[in-house]
Amino acid sequence: MKIHLVGRYDGGLIHGGAEVQLETTKRLLSHSGHEVKVLSPEVKDWPDLFHFFGSNDYYWSLAQLCLEKQIPYVVSAIWYVPGNPTELKIKRAKATIEQRYPRKTRKLLQKANRVLIPSQDIAQRLKTYFDVDPENCRVVPSGTCTSDFGFNQEEAMRSKYNIKGEYILAVGNFLDRKNQLNLIRSVQNTQHQIVFAGGPSDQPYYNMCRELAQEVDPNSERFKFLGEVPNQDLGGLLRAAKIFALPSLLEDFLIAGIEAGALGKPLVLSNSWNAHEIYGDYAELPDPNLPKQILKSIETAWQKSDNPTQAAWFLERYSERALLTRYQEIYLSIL
Repeated sequence: MKIHLVGRYDGGLIHGGAEVQLETTKRLLSHSGHEVKVLSPEVKDWPDLFHFFGSNDYYWSLAQLCLEKQIPYVVSAIWYVPGNPTELKIKRAKATIEQRYPRKTRKLLQKANRVLIPSQDIAQRLKTYFDVDPENCRVVPSGTCTSDFGFNQEEAMRSKYNIKGEYILAVGNFLDRKNQLNLIRSVQNTQHQIVFAGGPSDQPYYNMCRELAQEVDPNSERFKFLGEVPNQDLGGLLRAAKIFALPSLLEDFLIAGIEAGALGKPLVLSNSWNAHEIYGDYAELPDPNLPKQILKSIETAWQKSDNPTQAAWFLERYSERALLTRYQEIYLSIL
């Protein structure tokens, strides 16, 4: 099978969850014998199938060519707009009035042979905002995990990043929806140390987080901002952490959380997205708008040890083999 993967125009310059998904998909499909290319100006041939990563207006021109040439395509939606169904309807109406509504994205998703989503909750959100038929959606994990991720790298990462003592690890680029500001607020009257691994995607928001951290701890000992961390370092940082915490306002999967879960780490996420569907009963889910609730969840998680039963649950549910099998089933069903 010849497959072309399509990512954002800025590619790896801004490396987030969509890029990790694309890279993982390319590696798994290539290793299983498929001919896989990431679309670029150097790619001149047409594939059997296109796979788009993200819900972006600028994909529509290529999607139109797919429809004209009768080449099937799938879209991993990777779409972040917060709100319950009523709020989403209001946001859609407001965006339409202000001529900001992504009409091309709506067409991209509606015309796709399949829309891939990490949980069933996303299907209803896409239906509300883009009129996507839930029957055309398929649940597919947005990432995978392995038991050897960062094996025996704990001390090397502590030394490399100069981390001492027990710490909370928060992995994610700095964005308002990632909610790092409330995470800092939640521990400001404690002695908990937080290590942030993620780049300043939203520079003003990142600056606010740095300023609050400096205000809380003028000596800059309790809050470490590592910037974007290479994936080969992330496993060791996760293994060395006491807990993983990222009480986001909105996610669709959170790959770093899955990787932490597969290492048995106590997890603190939030109740404002579909985390329970993806993480089962293995995460504390506070209200992300309430720092006191976040702190309570952190304290609960802090009393736990690494959980091998939890690790086994994640490794079975989100294995590379499971993801590859799911992709192949979906691709073959539309060819």
